[in-house]
Amino acid sequence: MLDKYSSDIQAFTNDQEKVDYLVKSSHEVKLDDIKYAFALSQEAERLARSINYSKGLANSLSAQGNLYFLEFNYELALINQFEALRIYREIDDKTSEVGALDFIGNIYFKLAGYDNALYHHLESLKIREELNDEAGKVTSLNNIAQVYEHLGYFDQALNYYLKSLIINENLKDHEGQVYSLIAIGRIYECQDDFEHGITYYERALQEAQKHNFTTKISETYCLIGQAYDKLKLYDKALDFHEKSLSLRRQDDDRLGEAVSLNHIGKIHESLDNYLRALTFYFKSWQLFENQQDKLGEAKTLLGIGNMFIKRKEGYKAPKYLYKVLKIAEGISAKDLIYLAYQALSLSYKQMSDFEKALMYHEKFHEYEKLFINEQAKEKTKSLVIQFEVEKTQKEAEIYQLKNVELAHAYEELQNMNKSLQVADQEKSKLVKELDKLAREDALTKIYNRRHFDQKFSEEITRAKRYKHPLTLAISDIDFFKRINDNFSHQIGDEVLIAIANIFKTSIRQSDIVARYGGEEFVLLFPETDKQNASLACEKIRRNVENYDWHRISDGLKVTISLGMSELNSFENADQIIKVADENLYTAKHNGRNQVVG
Repeated sequence: MLDKYSSDIQAFTNDQEKVDYLVKSSHEVKLDDIKYAFALSQEAERLARSINYSKGLANSLSAQGNLYFLEFNYELALINQFEALRIYREIDDKTSEVGALDFIGNIYFKLAGYDNALYHHLESLKIREELNDEAGKVTSLNNIAQVYEHLGYFDQALNYYLKSLIINENLKDHEGQVYSLIAIGRIYECQDDFEHGITYYERALQEAQKHNFTTKISETYCLIGQAYDKLKLYDKALDFHEKSLSLRRQDDDRLGEAVSLNHIGKIHESLDNYLRALTFYFKSWQLFENQQDKLGEAKTLLGIGNMFIKRKEGYKAPKYLYKVLKIAEGISAKDLIYLAYQALSLSYKQMSDFEKALMYHEKFHEYEKLFINEQAKEKTKSLVIQFEVEKTQKEAEIYQLKNVELAHAYEELQNMNKSLQVADQEKSKLVKELDKLAREDALTKIYNRRHFDQKFSEEITRAKRYKHPLTLAISDIDFFKRINDNFSHQIGDEVLIAIANIFKTSIRQSDIVARYGGEEFVLLFPETDKQNASLACEKIRRNVENYDWHRISDGLKVTISLGMSELNSFENADQIIKVADENLYTAKHNGRNQVVG
């Protein structure tokens, strides 16, 4: 497979240059031949390891992460990117580090891990601020805004998009300005402020026309058409969608053409022109199918099914709605699944097949409930996001973005270029505080569970990759409830702080200790087998037992129990923790103040 590039590779006398060339070639061919791209990047990894070329190794791992991402294998994409990130940090390559952080944030976004996505994008922004990388800051700001936009925190999203717009204007990045203006218009539209949304879309359109960005021109026509559609100004909406359709056909943009046809179909549906709507939906479906856009295809098929139902031709709908279900299940589009079941229920009701109508009606409610529950989980998932939202409220007030006229707000923001430097410094302080709070337990000042889980995942990946030992220990304070009951909760807190300090001073710099919850602590011993970890745990146990607890309160005695588990090649994090937890239970059952494992 590597024959295609063999002659070019042989021309290099330097092995590092060969590695760089293989990585570069992998990026070039990934969209045409992903298997070939994998082969090139894996050869680059092999060669980089053989000559101990750290930068090339990290680049090859990052390239493979990119390829796994394209194959929707997000777990392997993360593993490779985390390993690349670790190496970039070891060699102090900040530029490559922020690229890896961007990628990791985007993978977590795809996985709905919005707390992790925001955390890594904020890390990226912090480094770019330190490097004074203005163009890079735009990337980070847009990524952060995207997370907030998806979660419905529109004030925060708007804040970051406006910062991005100001930087793009200063850099005279016209394409970047168009992107920012469209994003700001979209945020206003999400808040049902369609007039301000259209104003920003029109600014984007003017900028795109000025520099002949034809793809952005057709996209903006489409966005303006959508906004007018929501305002029920259907004549204007139709005019802009037809302009978009015409331009997309000129540019041979088949996917864009499918989108425009779909929107025109929706307008005719709103005008009760069902036959016209069907005509456009069928044309749109054919294009989506040819372009292998499964989401667009499913949405259009759903529109076709609903059109037949509205035309009282429900018997024609199931053929298309079953296709919707098949596609939607394949791409996990749960909202389309429940809508398809709803439409099927209506179609069978029209056919007087009430048994099937009832069956699909029940499925509709079942999947609707699942979808709503998942949305609720997204909203409440991330403590980091909640913290960031609270911290950015004051900043949002500065920009006066809520309930302020667009022109006034934008003019004021342009006049704030100088004061933004001060605001950015304050933001950097907030980011540092956020970083500390995201990693650290508030009481004991050691790592918290969230940060430990991240470090644990990285260490498991590293241990398995290099076949190195890794041991975990879970510790629990014996009879901690009695301490709280007999001495007070304040004394209990002081005991927790003292225990944390004993752990910190009893382990190596490479070991990791974190508060796992309540009176439970967790210890991670990289590069350490269970026998040596047992010696370390026994040392910690003795240090706790022999500590002068009278310093805290007369009559106080404290001991701990520990359960251990060593990584096996087939295990994952949950399995290791489960074994350690079982061993901790054994230690408790056998009399406490001991190490089991």
